[in-house]
Amino acid sequence: MAQGPNSLEFILLGLLALRPSTGYDLKKTMDVSVRYISPVALSQIYPTLKRMSQAGLVEYRLVERSGRADLKIYSITAAGQDLFRKWLAEPNKPDPYRFDTFALRFYFSSLLDKTILLEHIRTELDFRRTQLINTRSLDGTVLGALAPIEIIDMNKTVKIWQMYHQYGLQFLETYTTWLESILKTVEEEL
Repeated sequence: MAQGPNSLEFILLGLLALRPSTGYDLKKTMDVSVRYISPVALSQIYPTLKRMSQAGLVEYRLVERSGRADLKIYSITAAGQDLFRKWLAEPNKPDPYRFDTFALRFYFSSLLDKTILLEHIRTELDFRRTQLINTRSLDGTVLGALAPIEIIDMNKTVKIWQMYHQYGLQFLETYTTWLESILKTVEEEL
């Protein structure tokens, strides 16, 4: 079924776990909710829902409309719920280059037990703190020792690398600060 932890299938299962919807309504919801994680076109949603229906993960009921095409209202099945909740509760395995796996799970974390949610956040936070320490130790000139071809201005190239490194560092700092704040909120308020 799903090709990866951020696949459209898991997003659709998560949204349908919250409420039945049409394909169009799922797209509208995605445009204002998970758009930071995974942008998707409406043309991707309907074939995916069809495959998921054939796999027994979702089902639909037809709503007849006078003079217009019938609506398909999709809902998650018990098998879909089981698959989605199992995926949601799997131990968090941070990826040094991807942040969307945690973000997607966090988006649907209201469906998790607080203990598991806290474990996910702490795992991600510990990993990112270590990553931040390691990133701070780099100076962005790692590739400066290369022998460039003649037309390359190595000083300019190194400066660009340093600025790009600063982008990554600032992103990690912001992300780590966000993780610290959500950890505190979940501990104290949920």
